Amino acid sequence: MLLAFFVFCDLSEWELSFLFKSDALYLPSIYKDLYIDGNTFRGWHVNPAPNFFPDMPLFFLLNLCSGSFIIATIMYGVIQVGLTSLLLYLLIKKVDANYHLNGLFLNLMLMTFLLVHFVDGHFAYSFQLLINGYHYSAFLSALLCFNFVFSFLKSKNRRWLFLIVIFGSFAIASDRLFIVTFSAPALALAAGLMFNRRKAGVWVLLAVILTSYTGLELYEFILRQGYIKIPEPHKFMDFENIKQSWFILVGQLGDWLSLTKLKGWILIGAMVSFVIMLINVVLQLPKIVGKKAQADYKSLFVFLTATFILTVFIAPVLNGSYTGWDTMRYNFSSYIVSLSLLPVAVGLFLKPRSIPKWVFSLATVVPIAIVVVVYLGLPNGGFSKTTNYYPPRVEAVDQVAEKFNLQYGIAPYNDAKVITMFSKNKLRVYTVFDGLTPWFHVTNHNWFYKKVGGWDQDVTFDFVLAKNKEARNATRQLLGPNLDSVSVSEWTLYKTDGFTFPNDGVHWEPLLSGRPE
Repeated sequence: MLLAFFVFCDLSEWELSFLFKSDALYLPSIYKDLYIDGNTFRGWHVNPAPNFFPDMPLFFLLNLCSGSFIIATIMYGVIQVGLTSLLLYLLIKKVDANYHLNGLFLNLMLMTFLLVHFVDGHFAYSFQLLINGYHYSAFLSALLCFNFVFSFLKSKNRRWLFLIVIFGSFAIASDRLFIVTFSAPALALAAGLMFNRRKAGVWVLLAVILTSYTGLELYEFILRQGYIKIPEPHKFMDFENIKQSWFILVGQLGDWLSLTKLKGWILIGAMVSFVIMLINVVLQLPKIVGKKAQADYKSLFVFLTATFILTVFIAPVLNGSYTGWDTMRYNFSSYIVSLSLLPVAVGLFLKPRSIPKWVFSLATVVPIAIVVVVYLGLPNGGFSKTTNYYPPRVEAVDQVAEKFNLQYGIAPYNDAKVITMFSKNKLRVYTVFDGLTPWFHVTNHNWFYKKVGGWDQDVTFDFVLAKNKEARNATRQLLGPNLDSVSVSEWTLYKTDGFTFPNDGVHWEPLLSGRPE
């Protein structure tokens, strides 16, 4: 967790802009809209994975306690890494007598993903463990439910299955990727249990089916209310894109696979771990599917883990949704699990007594040494730089807006939310396409028609931030050819006499003198 905190203290200007890009401001913008501006959830167009649970309650609590979405983002990332370590450790403890040593090495393995930022200078890689709203909660929820599964198998107490249904249903309604991270591997485990632990297998199977059904029904129920809008993913069952998705994934792994990069060693370690697990599954398969319950919990755990890694790794390819290197967020948890459990995999073929005592010391000392070395290399004032981050481009817009008394504007997706969240002049800038029609992705569509803070006053927009030729042409065509303009950072800012959007969410018209009767 300390290393995760240190990452936030070692960010360049570009890395800060990446950390707080529009996609990463999803939860902060909802919190601001609900609890600072005093609006309601009605009218929100949320992510295809809405992140209702546990993302929203945790982030909102952190934002409330800290009073800053920047500090809340840091705290969330640190807690997320800590929960990953804790839930994996608890799983290992349930199935492995040598859990003390493997727990120590687990932390070391997890640290390598964060060390990529310091060693390879690739913050976008380490970012996957630290950011909220990027499908990571589907992984954490799966780890929690896997803990419940093994608690049930060991205790035969069906309350653990009840907890799976409750937590799992909310997890699916929050992010349907949970079906990939939990339901699919758990179904495979249930099938294996049917051979010699039939009663337990039936109960696990029923719990997984009920969880999946209830979660999807809850998701559909939320949709039917019409209170918020949840769009479909950008790709879903796009089988024609499987080949292209595979080539993109292989190209990305090929870029990582270098002996001069820590990412390369992580990938090699993850592959070695997975291969060892597969070998163990093959060797233990007669016991897993035999007539008598001979396979121990550790073998069942390895079977479940191998299934998880394979399923999560290949799912975005089979779905046709691995459309770019940024989509590693869909299967990044497969690398985490595979590498983190490398010590467990190696231990499958070692006797506990054969492990020298110095290995325990090494597993304790090395993580501490890494933390100390990284700490000594941190720049002065790194934490303050992050917590006081004020994007220069937002500052430039603030200065012009203050000069001309501007308040409400429109801009491209990658700019609008960043300006709204970081503006010190309380600017409100909303997302539009290049043709200046509203784009409701992760926004509240009421923003385009009413002023924030109760929706009781119509909103009039007084400036446009155009970033390319199409947007500039559309602005002049729709709002007039003689608008005052000024160059601000990478935009052309057009100052208008005021325009509004009609409340149908599709068409709009510029109004130079207020809303028509």
